[in-house]
Amino acid sequence: KDVDVETFESINQLYAKDKNHVYSNGSPIEAVYHNGNIIIGADLTTFEVIDDTYTKDSQHVYYKNKAIKGADPASFEIISRKGYAKDKAGAYFLGEPIMGADAETFQLFEKSDDYAKDKNYVYYRGKAIK
Repeated sequence: KDVDVETFESINQLYAKDKNHVYSNGSPIEAVYHNGNIIIGADLTTFEVIDDTYTKDSQHVYYKNKAIKGADPASFEIISRKGYAKDKAGAYFLGEPIMGADAETFQLFEKSDDYAKDKNYVYYRGKAIK
């Protein structure tokens, strides 16, 4: 009911959306959930699945069902399959900000998803090695 054919699009195997609703398994949903937990404040009309754990809408980036404070949806990108991500303002590991990380120079080491670096530090799983 009320499916807008013109704006309907598949997000992934489980989710789809149109200008009116987000759908899960073919049925409209009133909220967005991750593993049965509601993603509070998610905008249904701009909601996007980035991967299995990161999602975003026009205002927020989410890790599982929690908003990442200060994350920028427009510039947010996942840089490893082990949980590293970054945006124009910072870097994140498993949805948590990496304190002191320089977003502009933050990168993974070529042969590891666990180690990263920026102009100031080397990081192991999101923690600076000092």
